[in-house]
Formats: sequence, structure tokens, C-alpha cells
Amino acid sequence: MQLKDSRAEIDVIDNEIVKLLKKRFNIAEEIGRAKKTLGIDVVDIDRDSEVLENYKKHAEAELNEEFLTELVKLILKYSKEAQK
Repeated sequence: MQLKDSRAEIDVIDNEIVKLLKKRFNIAEEIGRAKKTLGIDVVDIDRDSEVLENYKKHAEAELNEEFLTELVKLILKYSKEAQK
């Protein structure tokens, strides 16, 4: 595969990542509205741990654990912002 082709493939993947993140944050906003209605705090440490473990399980050993942890923390941080 040539460099140009590889870069084009990465562009497609990056676009998918952005679409999925938008979808995730839209759902986080819905969750925030539901939590507000139910009087539930935005922060749920148990759920955060569950999400991180789910990422690790699906990544298996193919992704650097430190990278994955930082990525999940960042996603969760902005998901909470979307919930407020």
C-alpha cells in the first residue's frame, strides 16, 4: 500500500471517529437531562470504571494501556461536560 493510500484510509477512520464521538456526546446530553430529571449526580465513579474496563477488554493487548486510559478519561471528561 502506498503512503497516499494509507493516509486516505486514516482520513476515513478519523472521520468515523469524529462521527462516533459526536453521537456519543449527543447521547451523553440525553443522559444528562435524564439524570437532572431524576436528581442524579453527573459523576458516577463506578460507571467510569466500568467504561474504562470495557475499553480495555475490547482493546485486548493491541493498544497501549496508558494511551487507552488517557483517551477514556478525556472522553469521560467531555461526556460529563455534555451532561451538564
